[in-house]
Amino acid sequence: MIVLDENNILLDCSAESSEQAIRLAADCLYRNGYIGTQYVEDVLEREKSYPTGLPTDDVITALPHAKSGDVLRTGVSAVRLLSPVEFGNMADSDEKLPAELIFMLANASGADSHLEDLQELMECFSRVGLLRDLKAAETPAEFARIFAAWETYPES
Repeated sequence: MIVLDENNILLDCSAESSEQAIRLAADCLYRNGYIGTQYVEDVLEREKSYPTGLPTDDVITALPHAKSGDVLRTGVSAVRLLSPVEFGNMADSDEKLPAELIFMLANASGADSHLEDLQELMECFSRVGLLRDLKAAETPAEFARIFAAWETYPES
């Protein structure tokens, strides 16, 4: 079960590019002891070949992540942007998607757990209304409560 700590949530941020949005998400994880300094570079490098934009309903999301030896403990950060930035579509790297919510996953438990966490996040994002409610959350605490209740949202 993925837990999103409210200390890892940034709301209403400005970013000029996907790289800046990724750096914002990584900064939360770094400050709170989840990753070292190399992790963000590993994520940026991976994003070049394997983009992480998701064509989700209502609110476009991105899920930047990387397999890296610089993860100290498993966690997720979330960044809600004031204005979307372009991420390549995970399914079609030539297509650009205007992402508004960025979720960065850092997994310290190995490849199998990494894939399980990614699958769980993908299932979260497919729940009707969840992303819309996250976009409307007024505080990090409210955002975290909504995210924690993702299973109460109907499946699409």
